[in-house]
Amino acid sequence: MHLKPLTRLFTSSLFCLASFANACDDIALGSITVRAPDLSHVNDAPRSNAARARIIEAWWQQSCPEFSKIDLQTSRSDNLVCRVAGQRIETIVIGAHYDKVQKGHGVADNWSGIVLLDSLKKHFEAKDLKYSLEFVAFAAEERDMQGAAAYLADQTHTAVAMVNLDTLGLRPMIISGESDEYLTCITSRIAEHLSVSVTVRNWSKITGDYEPFLLQGIPAIGLHSVDPTTIKRIHQRRDRRGNVDMELLKDAYRLTEKLIGRLAETGLPLSEG
Repeated sequence: MHLKPLTRLFTSSLFCLASFANACDDIALGSITVRAPDLSHVNDAPRSNAARARIIEAWWQQSCPEFSKIDLQTSRSDNLVCRVAGQRIETIVIGAHYDKVQKGHGVADNWSGIVLLDSLKKHFEAKDLKYSLEFVAFAAEERDMQGAAAYLADQTHTAVAMVNLDTLGLRPMIISGESDEYLTCITSRIAEHLSVSVTVRNWSKITGDYEPFLLQGIPAIGLHSVDPTTIKRIHQRRDRRGNVDMELLKDAYRLTEKLIGRLAETGLPLSEG
């Protein structure tokens, strides 16, 4: 989770999910049953960014249909990308940053997002999809989101939407208030069907890898669990084994699996053509 400079003013406000309802009134979700996998290895977070990158690369080289790396010219680290090709070239990006700050073990921020990302990749990598998916482990998010910027600098990308997973399991899920309206609406609808608690909150003290996508006009949604209370549990020694609530992390998996499955099937309204 990227923390903005403390000298910058910020506000915190909550939004009623009903205010987004008209963005997806015609969506029929039908029956929803999602069972989360074992996510307990979130507590085995590597202590260094280099070790994190090696582990993710080892995971993905074994099973990913199309694995690649994006070299960050401004950093010694790489973005790691697993592409699952669909019938269409247009791509839904699912991202989580793997880098951590020096203090703490980075269990919540953001090994929680990486474990979720890898579990979602395993679920979708053998699926027959309409839209393509790219699972991206971003480097250097804690350094002004350099990994997301490097991904977008590659003009060959075909991203039409982005789902960002960052610092999950500290409290019930929060949807960043800056997120795309349609993605906010459909995510809240799915959460309601799954009986998963979500809140839409705009707090300008924090941001994430979804922001560069929004700035380029790509619909994106930020999913996290950081508020004025839980922020005290990241970027500190407290972010270690046991910091993440496993039931909340499972809820995050259930919600994002259904969201990504929906997007891979239907895309976004403006992506049809």
